[in-house]
Amino acid sequence: MKQEWIYSSNSMLTVNTAVELKIRLNCTMKWRCVGVGVFSVTTPTPSPIALGTPVGVNQDGSIKRLDYKLSGRSGLMLWILLNISFIEKQKQNFDGHYSLSIIIITIFQILFVTDYYYFEEAILTTWDIMEEKFGLMMIWGDIVFVPFFFSIQTHYLSLHSPSIQTLSTSYLVFCLCLCISGFLLFRISNLQKHHFSYDSSYVWGLSCYNYFLQQLFGMNRCNLPKYIQTKRGPKILYSGCWGIARRMSLTGDILQSIGWCLLCSFNHFIPYTYIIYLTVCFMHRERRDNEVCQRKFGSDWKAYTNIVQWRFFPNIY
Repeated sequence: MKQEWIYSSNSMLTVNTAVELKIRLNCTMKWRCVGVGVFSVTTPTPSPIALGTPVGVNQDGSIKRLDYKLSGRSGLMLWILLNISFIEKQKQNFDGHYSLSIIIITIFQILFVTDYYYFEEAILTTWDIMEEKFGLMMIWGDIVFVPFFFSIQTHYLSLHSPSIQTLSTSYLVFCLCLCISGFLLFRISNLQKHHFSYDSSYVWGLSCYNYFLQQLFGMNRCNLPKYIQTKRGPKILYSGCWGIARRMSLTGDILQSIGWCLLCSFNHFIPYTYIIYLTVCFMHRERRDNEVCQRKFGSDWKAYTNIVQWRFFPNIY
């Protein structure tokens, strides 16, 4: 009995100290933003006023040999710790019972974070690391906003009785399909882009993808990657996932997030604020990135957008 109490207390530690933790992290990250701003003054910047913008000024987030752009990893770990704590919170609130939804959501979010660490090398070639500027959005967002807002589904479920969270089998299967397909799309598209950035003669999983197209729809496609050789040097891939829409990795992220939200049922709108935020954020990010690529690649980017016309979902957007 004593061991069970100790386990329960340790599991609840993150939730019980959430307010204090949030205050401490907010203060720490704001001071770090100030430090980055002061450091940026010593480097050439478009305007000193830009130091206060959410995006930041410098693309390089490293000081000496430490890259602070990767510091968001601690925010991901806190996200999972909060989820586990919310499971224990629900058990304490409702006589040792917890819902299937909170377990499934936590499992998929643990899978998402574990995948991040396992394929960490592939993260180094993403837009966030390669092109995104280092400012308030990355410093405060990754450490404070991500863990406390991204755990909104488990937080919501921990405050409501498992008895009102019973899902039908067909509905549960639908949610699981969204979570699994979204996760696979997110991972496969990122792997394809990552491997292509090192070897333009190879696109990960392309031959398998073309095989299924042939078997299911009778479509014959070449297994060699298709790309546009830009005047600046880099190649723009439009094979595999990246031939379907321009930001398929974000499409996968949206799909799995819809699955997480739907697992909370329709008793309240709060769990759905996550997918609303994510969709608006990704739409803004895609348009911002599109403007950067237009300036960077010019007519080559125009040729690419003529080939791949859809941004996220084919025939929809």
